[in-house]
Amino acid sequence: MKMPVITVLFGTLLLMGACKGSTGSGEACGDGVIDVGEDCDGTDLAGETCASLGYYGEGLSCDETCHFVLTTCADGGRCGDGVRQSEHEACDGTEFGENTCGSEGFTGGTLSCSPSCELDTSTCTFCGDGVANTGESCDGTDLGGQTCQTLGYYDGNLQCNTDCSFNSTNCESFGLCGDDTIQAGYGEECEGTNLQGYSTCNSYDSDYYDNGTYLTCTNGCRLNFDACQRCGDSIIQTSPPEVCDTSNFNGGTCLTRYYSQGDLVCANSCTLIDDGDCTVMPVTAISTGGSFAYALSTGQGAWGWGASANWKLGHSETGGAILRPILALMHENQRFSTISAGFNHACAIDTAGNGWCWGLNSSGQLGNNDSGTVTTSATPVAVVMPPGIQFSAISAGGSHTCAVDTSGHGWCWGSNSMGQLGNGTQTLSSVPVAVSTTTGLTNITRLDAGNQHNCAISGQRVYCWGSGYSGRLGLGDTTLRNVPTLLDYPGLTNVQWIAAGEAHSCAVTMAGEGYCWGSNDHG
Repeated sequence: MKMPVITVLFGTLLLMGACKGSTGSGEACGDGVIDVGEDCDGTDLAGETCASLGYYGEGLSCDETCHFVLTTCADGGRCGDGVRQSEHEACDGTEFGENTCGSEGFTGGTLSCSPSCELDTSTCTFCGDGVANTGESCDGTDLGGQTCQTLGYYDGNLQCNTDCSFNSTNCESFGLCGDDTIQAGYGEECEGTNLQGYSTCNSYDSDYYDNGTYLTCTNGCRLNFDACQRCGDSIIQTSPPEVCDTSNFNGGTCLTRYYSQGDLVCANSCTLIDDGDCTVMPVTAISTGGSFAYALSTGQGAWGWGASANWKLGHSETGGAILRPILALMHENQRFSTISAGFNHACAIDTAGNGWCWGLNSSGQLGNNDSGTVTTSATPVAVVMPPGIQFSAISAGGSHTCAVDTSGHGWCWGSNSMGQLGNGTQTLSSVPVAVSTTTGLTNITRLDAGNQHNCAISGQRVYCWGSGYSGRLGLGDTTLRNVPTLLDYPGLTNVQWIAAGEAHSCAVTMAGEGYCWGSNDHG
């Protein structure tokens, strides 16, 4: 029975010891003894004061958690808080009060503040020590690498004052840009608003336009001509109007003017673009018609020459023979991808797949839905395109025209007296009508219009229609056909090329064999 009593007593002592060992929180704080984890306990401040903790205030105390209460200490400030307490500190951070390098007996430089809030004069300087330190322009003969010229003067001997500032009196006698005096000997042309009596650009140089533009003076005392305008400044002016300037043609080139190559020349005081150095050659396509011909330049322009009757050259010149290529009166920014010359008219396709024709229109061969009111056109007129159709090839014939669309179907318009429109009738049409496909003419790879007939290739076979006079259709008779008819002739297969003339036709096979039929009056 005694053993349990001893055990209980021993356990109690151990528990009490454990409670005393718990510090920083719980029952131990407040026992008047500073334990591990405590700053203080009650009135026991471990010998610390506001001053020992770095504060200038007074009244250090201990709170109920055994930690210092610094509120009244902090009221007096401390070194490092960025506020200069003049009773205790010479400086704090960037706060120096009235203290400067000068107040410390130096002549220049910049004060620093030490971590203990004491003045650091290591970067202060003395004027007169012969060294141009920070804050000094110079010191004795040490000019810091500066000269009259580096200060902007034209010449002179730079010196140093006793207060370590520059003495530029000798420099000033040579002058500088900005002193309101023009030093012509040093290349000055002006000073501020002093332009040597000139005002407008034209008053200085008559080559400049008299259009109210004025000279100014640069910061370097040179005349500024930026506002001046003249022929030769590479800028196309609007007053007076210029069409070009030097090599500036506002984006224009020989190609944009429908030539193939060459260089434009700006002439007549920037009022004329001379294309005399541009050339039509090399050409990308050529076509011959009734006493005239057309070529397509690299610049996608239509150039014609020869007989000019009926305005078939697409130009205002008419009646006589044109002995050199002249450009058809194409519309602005118009470009042709293919061209064909007929008997008295010509047709082309633009880069968008639209048809254009010009010249004689007596039978509606221009395709613009006008077969009577306008019988000729000196400029390309738009073919009335079937809805949703784009042409890939075109051929101008005698008084009619045919084209192939991008799906390989044929279209014809104009005279149809011999069934040359191929639509099963002999009725004239001033707009494109579809060539009949009932006989198998689809997927046309080539179509050529003759005088009153046409021939085409489909599936490497030949189809012809229109006037059969002189056997030009190759069908063994002279009967007209108003729909495409297959030439079922032995050997005339695998055909790659076809041409229809005035009264005859010819074809070439893939093997290079040539076949011709029709009139043979001239062999």
